[in-house]
Parts: sequence; C-alpha cells; structure tokens
Amino acid sequence: MNSITKSNYQVGMPYALDHNGLKVDARDAEEHTAYECPFCHCRMFRKRSPKDNYFSSRFPGEIHSAKQCEQIEKSGKYHSFAVSESPQSLIDSLCRLSSRRQTTGQTNYKRNDITVSSPNEDLLAIKYTSLKQIYEMGIADKLPNERVGNYVVSDYYIHYNWVQDVFGLHKFDLKARILHTGVITCNPNSKLFLFRMYTPGNSYSIRFGLRCTTSSVFAEIHQKLFEKRRVDTSNKLQTVKKCTQALIAGNDWIYISQSQCKGFLCAAPDKYCNNCHGLYIATATTPKQVYPIPLLTN
Repeated sequence: MNSITKSNYQVGMPYALDHNGLKVDARDAEEHTAYECPFCHCRMFRKRSPKDNYFSSRFPGEIHSAKQCEQIEKSGKYHSFAVSESPQSLIDSLCRLSSRRQTTGQTNYKRNDITVSSPNEDLLAIKYTSLKQIYEMGIADKLPNERVGNYVVSDYYIHYNWVQDVFGLHKFDLKARILHTGVITCNPNSKLFLFRMYTPGNSYSIRFGLRCTTSSVFAEIHQKLFEKRRVDTSNKLQTVKKCTQALIAGNDWIYISQSQCKGFLCAAPDKYCNNCHGLYIATATTPKQVYPIPLLTN
C-alpha cells in the first residue's frame, strides 16, 4: 500500500466505503487507512480541514471518474437531506409549482453555485432541489433507519426493497414521501399515473397513484415515462414505457383500501388484486414530482 501523503488536494467526499463495502462517515474513519470512493472506487483517506472538519480525500495520483464525485470535489458542496428543516419542507419544495421568474432565478443560482471551484475549503452540505439529484447521490444504497439529522432516511424516501418492512405490518401514514417505485400505466381520462412496489414473487404489493391537476402536467409526465413505438409486425404505433422505475414525490399521500380502489382508480385486472394491499394517492401539480430512472440502471 502506498503511504498517505498530506498534500494540498481539493475537498473530498463526506463519506467513503471501507473494505467491506460499507459507508463510513469521514468523522468516523480511521487514520492511515485506505477507503474507496462510493461512486468511482478510487482510493481515499480521511483528511482534516483547517477548521477541524473531516472529509475523505483521494490518494495522490488517484482520479475521480464518476460525475457525482467529480462535481463534489470541484465545488466543495454535496446534497444532503440533513440540510432540510424537515421531510415535509423538502418534499413541499419538490411539489411546489413555482412561477417562471422564481424557477429561473432559483434554479440558475443553484446550478451556478455548485459548479464554482473552491479548493481546500470545508465541505458544504446543500439542499436537494430535484429528484434527479437525490437519485444521483446514491440514495438507494442507504438503509431505512440510517440517521439524517433529526430524522431517518425512510422519513424522506422509501425504496421498493423496503416495501414489506414499511407497509406490511399496518396501514402506514405516508404523509410526504419520495418513493422509488415501478412504473405501471396511466389513465389520460382521469389524468392518473399508476406505480407500485412489490416483493420478489409478488407475494405482497402496494400501489401508488399520482393524479395530475392539469392536462399539461399530465402530458409532461407522460412524455417522461412513455413513448409511441412500433412493437410488432402490424406496423401500428403503441404506447410503451421508456423506463420501468421512477422516483415520485407527493406531499399529500392518502390511503385507499383495496376494496375502495378496486375497479375505481387503478382498474387493474382481478389477478393483480390478490396480493395488493391498497393504494396511496397524491396530487401532481408539477412534472418535477416524477424522475424516470434510466433503463441502464433499472
């Protein structure tokens, strides 16, 4: 192993992976021990800033090769749930329909702010402003009970792998949440998009609906998730999914039991109702509430 040299490298990462592939916060990392970048797996070590804060910095000669770690090192900033006042406030911001002036001003400020190079300074945690940022920070690798400030990860976000742990024991008050779900279908007449989570073997499943407030919101989300494609020898265009998974956000999820939703909202064939435990539905006021996960990573 090469010796670790304390040199003037730019700000690194808030955490790294140990030899078992587990995330280790820079504050808890051991001295003179090699770790890996969670995105590109270059070698890293714990480093202390002039303000006595810690971060994981790459070894001399190592180079970050993933866009997430490159951006964090370049800017000295990273997105974190912990910066938000609460899960509700973060998700409210993702579901808020902003005016053109507000969107232009705020978005451009964030984009410019995160690309300014700030070498040899402390890492700065900043708020998430989009579902895309949340997905790209590798949130799916976290554990549901992992602490984030005064909350845990599952207070903000629920992955489909956690479906039975979160929803299986009792009716769950979802309130405001970001969900990693499978894409099912849509209904233009009711301006509804349908998603689901299920266990392997489909022994347990639950559905989620986003009902759009306007036809334009429905059209923009539809363009994200579906497309027209010729799929057989008939040469007819059919609507097919662009992706199989998506992050969706809602700040007003309400629960509808299986008996209430059957044949009314999701209108699924009976065979899909056998192991279904109901439907949560929320309002979609902006296309920002849906992020299609690229097929290569599904």
